[in-house]
Amino acid sequence: LPFFTRVLTPQDFGIIAIYGVFGNLTASLLSIGLQSATYRFYFKNYSAQDYFGRINYTNFVFIIFLFILGGIFVFFTSNYISVNIFDSKISKNVVIISYLGGCISNLYRYLRQLLTIQERSKAFSIISILDALFKPGIAIILILLFSLTYQAKIFGMIITELLFLFILLYLHRNFFTIKWSFSSLKKSIIFSYPTIPSQIINLGYQSFDKVMLTKLKSLNSVGHYSIAHRIGGANKIFMGIILRAWTPFFMRNAELRTSKSKKIIVERHFDIIMIFNILAIFICCFSEELITLLTTEDFYFSMYLIPIIVFSGLFVHTLGSMSKQQLAFGEKMIYVVPPNILGLIINIILNIILIPMIGVLGAVFSTLIASIFSGSLLFYYGQKVFPLPLNYTKIIGQITFFILFLIPIYFLMFSNLHLVYKFLLKVIMLIIYF
Repeated sequence: LPFFTRVLTPQDFGIIAIYGVFGNLTASLLSIGLQSATYRFYFKNYSAQDYFGRINYTNFVFIIFLFILGGIFVFFTSNYISVNIFDSKISKNVVIISYLGGCISNLYRYLRQLLTIQERSKAFSIISILDALFKPGIAIILILLFSLTYQAKIFGMIITELLFLFILLYLHRNFFTIKWSFSSLKKSIIFSYPTIPSQIINLGYQSFDKVMLTKLKSLNSVGHYSIAHRIGGANKIFMGIILRAWTPFFMRNAELRTSKSKKIIVERHFDIIMIFNILAIFICCFSEELITLLTTEDFYFSMYLIPIIVFSGLFVHTLGSMSKQQLAFGEKMIYVVPPNILGLIINIILNIILIPMIGVLGAVFSTLIASIFSGSLLFYYGQKVFPLPLNYTKIIGQITFFILFLIPIYFLMFSNLHLVYKFLLKVIMLIIYF
């Protein structure tokens, strides 16, 4: 990040953010949630490898077929999308490359997640580490040798994910039975179709703010928003790693359906949210120092966005890490739809009101408020489908302490104290907190 913020502008980061939004949005919609069906049927039939192999092959090939159809549509409408959706702030070529990158990324994530549910932690860790090294490494080479700007970051992501896509295909060669099965496809669609409206809502929820900022403000605002998410979302990387291990743990214990197994799930969940809380506290506490050290003055405004973004993610993961697994286990993914509809409505209304008034801060507050309402409703449905003996007081207490901790953090951000004194005060605050 220190290198990229010195050679790229906030506008470049804004284009990169829009690239990610459009590609991931369209690819996720076209895949119609078949990945979730594949993962669920692995746990239901993991002992019957040939059976799972047919499901896996059928779903994977069908997703590629949908991507090809979508690619034809995007190719012929790219200019319209550029002008009418993104206000000509990104070119039609970026739209096409964004779609291609989104499809590659979707297939890459599909296969990488299979490593997790198979509990092949060593392979997953190696690929994750190399992924984190290759993407910026390739981008740096392209910048230094060919003087590219935002294109270098985009090509770095595409080249890396395409490379590992082929490697993952080889690693999963024994989990593909090359035999098309309409019955398997039908079964997968029946499982995943309730998640399609939810996916549309969730993706719209994630992308609407960036599109609104692009149309009503500028790519610079999107760039600040993107950098804040990059740093504030660093804890999401660790959360994601933990949750990948959490999914098979939850499913295997839930299948036992005993009071002891439920208690084990609850105890492990509280351990997880404690880890989430610690990660979030450290990032919020030192967000000013991180922005100052890792970026240039053009990006300093991003520091004020980070704690709100972190809290929004913490709230969603604290509740969602349990409730999403409860709904998936109970095969009641339809209950994901109402919380996402509620979140989308709140997010859209608040973005329309707040972005013209306070710009990127409006987008951040809109996301936070929408996350609180939608996350709470999702948590309610999770407990309704697969009740667990959760300690609500502990969960509420963790969230409350975190909010109270943010007050002095913002006070220090706005103060004129030297950065060294701020750092020392924050260390004292952390000692008191823990």
